[in-house]
Amino acid sequence: DGENYGTYDFNPAETFSIKNYRFDPDTRKLSFDYEGKLHGKSHELKTNLGSITIKGSIDLDNIPQKSLQSDKSYATFHAGNFSFYGCKRIMGSTSEATSHHLFSNDGYRLMFIFDRPFPQYGATLPLTYEFDAQSTGNRISFFQFTGTPYSSDVKIVIKPEDWKEYPCSGSFTIEKITEDRIKGTFSMDIQDGDKVIHKTEDGEFLFRSKSTSM
Repeated sequence: DGENYGTYDFNPAETFSIKNYRFDPDTRKLSFDYEGKLHGKSHELKTNLGSITIKGSIDLDNIPQKSLQSDKSYATFHAGNFSFYGCKRIMGSTSEATSHHLFSNDGYRLMFIFDRPFPQYGATLPLTYEFDAQSTGNRISFFQFTGTPYSSDVKIVIKPEDWKEYPCSGSFTIEKITEDRIKGTFSMDIQDGDKVIHKTEDGEFLFRSKSTSM
């Protein structure tokens, strides 16, 4: 009918799922099932534009090796029964800092702020930076989407009023730097009020200097 539909921008797993993912490295066969609702896309970030329900499966044979390789930016961590994986990214920059926002498919966001371009961190590695909720540069922040879900067909927009920020404290270590990327690990406590709700110890990140992962 000419309408465009898609998953929600910030929490697609709320209404859409991919299950039974299988890949056979010998036959290079890939398959998975999908099911859920797709929502009408909007230029104005509006909601309630209608939806459609789809269900099906994908079976692909002889997947080329290069199709399975990824050079995208990402960040991930585990904390007890909670885990985060984000590879959908947007960047922001000022004269003083660069921010990298990573989005999970269940409504969470990690924000990394670096206070200088990657090459200016120097060649002496590893470099470790400690941070807390009052830090302004070289820090990590954690957010949960609390706004009304929508599906947009414009560039992703972060509206501060749609996100709840959780205070974080911890450290991150830069382990590798090249001209166009930075890679490292992190650990931190995520708080809700005075209570630590997530304690991460195995965080990893990799960022390219250009936003190629959108």
